[in-house]
Amino acid sequence: MSSSEWAAWVQAFGATVAVFAGAVGIWWQNHQMKKLTRTRNVEKIRAVAMIVRIAADAVEQWLDLWQGDEPPSLDAAQHCWVTFQLATEEMKKLGMEQVLYAAIVGNLIQSKECARQISEAVGSAYASIPSDEIVSNLRVNIHDLYYYEECMHSEARRIGDGQPATNTDDA
Repeated sequence: MSSSEWAAWVQAFGATVAVFAGAVGIWWQNHQMKKLTRTRNVEKIRAVAMIVRIAADAVEQWLDLWQGDEPPSLDAAQHCWVTFQLATEEMKKLGMEQVLYAAIVGNLIQSKECARQISEAVGSAYASIPSDEIVSNLRVNIHDLYYYEECMHSEARRIGDGQPATNTDDA
């Protein structure tokens, strides 16, 4: 083979390697972008779940204060109640663009409804002993908030593992 033939073969081989390397580079960038997007989505879902957890913990602490043997300090009761109200306000601010997936939307809507029912049940009487009926209703709503929070974390784990979201068209 002449030197010009060798040069042509080396050039062809080099061009093939360059095309292959370019394709691998594009694939790698796409893979990394999908991974980053998935990570951000999981973080958003976990943030929503944490707001629900804060609301549930605060109202449960408030209720536990009133269920104790000694009447609680009004400062402690007010602190728990204000924490619940702040978490509830944050839930209200969340739009559907933050939650991304149908399963999370459903859990957020249900969580907002639980928080509304808790607020209505307690109302401005957060500084007084709740009736047995209110306690019973609050315990159900607290349980539901924890359940919705766990559903959100489960969904975040699925998405983080690269599985499709549940209750969506891509599942």
